[in-house]
Amino acid sequence: MYYGWFGDSIFYAPSGAEWQEQRKHVAAAFYREKTQLLLKATMSAANSRVAQWREKYANLKVKGPEGYMKLTLEVTDLLVEATLEAVFGHRSLGRQVEYVHNGQVVPGITLGPTIKGLGHVILLRIYHPLRLMFSVFDFADLNHAERESTVNLNSFKASVRQMIRERREELEDPNCTTKN
Repeated sequence: MYYGWFGDSIFYAPSGAEWQEQRKHVAAAFYREKTQLLLKATMSAANSRVAQWREKYANLKVKGPEGYMKLTLEVTDLLVEATLEAVFGHRSLGRQVEYVHNGQVVPGITLGPTIKGLGHVILLRIYHPLRLMFSVFDFADLNHAERESTVNLNSFKASVRQMIRERREELEDPNCTTKN
């Protein structure tokens, strides 16, 4: 079910020499200094979001659904934003992805809503009755929404690859000041 997300990555690789080599490359992300930077980035994103909440909800006097915070939605946005900030840095927050919904390209969709939308569709896929009964359906798109999600997933992955490529080029520049 998650093959579209992770492909042939180390998540599915059997333990062996190749897996150990791949793990060596990932291990640098978990050094103490790097972990502290990730924590600072996450805290920064959380503090920023809480400041937005205070500004948005502090003086609401509206009764009814418009006057209340949708806590699940807000916390999900916070988690996605904090994750993006920690993994890809601040530059990822405004990056837009080509996102298709009901056959139309939706303008201005950033990585956060894209991840949420893809996560929603993957949960719908997992609990589809045909997939619960027969594993043969795990490898095919069964309806229009699943075909769209495959297009959106490929667009998301291309955007992430582009960010990684840009960051590598930035780090290769001898005048680069941000090595973290």
